[in-house]
Amino acid sequence: MISLRNLMASFVVLCCCVALAQDISELKAKAEAGDDAAQMELAKAYDFGKGVKADRFAAFDWYMKAAQAGNADAQNIVGVDLRTGDGGRKDAEEALKWFRLAAKQGFPDAMFNVGTAYFNGDGVPISDSFATAWFVVAKEFGSKAADAAVTRTLAETPDYKTSDGMALAASMLLEGREIPARPQSAGPWMKKAAEAGNKSALMKLAKMYIDGTGVPQDLAMGVSYCENGAKAGLPAGMACMGYVYRSGRGRSANIKTSIDWYKKAAGCGEANSTYALGQMYKTGEGVLQDPVEAYALLTIAGGALPKAKEEAEALRPTLTAAQLKKAQKEMIEFPAKNRPRLCLWE
Repeated sequence: MISLRNLMASFVVLCCCVALAQDISELKAKAEAGDDAAQMELAKAYDFGKGVKADRFAAFDWYMKAAQAGNADAQNIVGVDLRTGDGGRKDAEEALKWFRLAAKQGFPDAMFNVGTAYFNGDGVPISDSFATAWFVVAKEFGSKAADAAVTRTLAETPDYKTSDGMALAASMLLEGREIPARPQSAGPWMKKAAEAGNKSALMKLAKMYIDGTGVPQDLAMGVSYCENGAKAGLPAGMACMGYVYRSGRGRSANIKTSIDWYKKAAGCGEANSTYALGQMYKTGEGVLQDPVEAYALLTIAGGALPKAKEEAEALRPTLTAAQLKKAQKEMIEFPAKNRPRLCLWE
């Protein structure tokens, strides 16, 4: 059987159509004026020799102009040309940059091409998990090439890698991470990952059930998953229980119990819980307002969350030198003071 890696080794998707015959001089005028649609048509004319002598280098130059103007189709084509060298220059890392830009606009073939980059190690280290994730999201956005890739990847790749990939794909679809958000497509893949034994996916699925995001709302099921995860020592489960008691979803709101769970999760290094606590100390939600504690927690969380870092930086000028010194001490002591008996990271 031909392996998927061999099948993908030289396969990239090029989505373009032959330019319609039209007055080239008029087209050039529009293209030179910055019309990205005209730039695309002119690039295709040079690419396929329609109305002008075929010239791949001229085609690449016009594709690049359209790509720089934000045309997703052009961005994908530029990525293909840079990967293969057809435009006169070969640069796998830059190719990936253009594929990602097109993917952010929801261009499915570009998503597939990011997946093949991870599959073959073109400009990035080989990663079956990331390849699986990108093939899945490409499939959800309608890439025909991704259908077969997903089927064969799941058949040929170890379960723990595919479960990681499915969980990552679901998170990307849910949160709009590197692609447009499509939460309605996230639920089935998060379920598949959870059923394959991915505990992180199970905890994310729990919160999806609690919020009714990507799946029908089921508070009892969601809270049950969170509680079991928290008792097993999963920081994401502890964080989820903090959220449950803070929001009053599935359990009666209890801010003290919420803080207790958040502190346990934060003691394990769970960034979202640390951020939540920082916000609570900043506003005085359930605790005495304490800008020093808020700054310390937001700074800790800021190592993983840009939004927490921004809030910490905004708070810093309001603190005295003595307060900043106290916050530094708290940053060192907080994890040890709040770490629970068991932190089970996958």
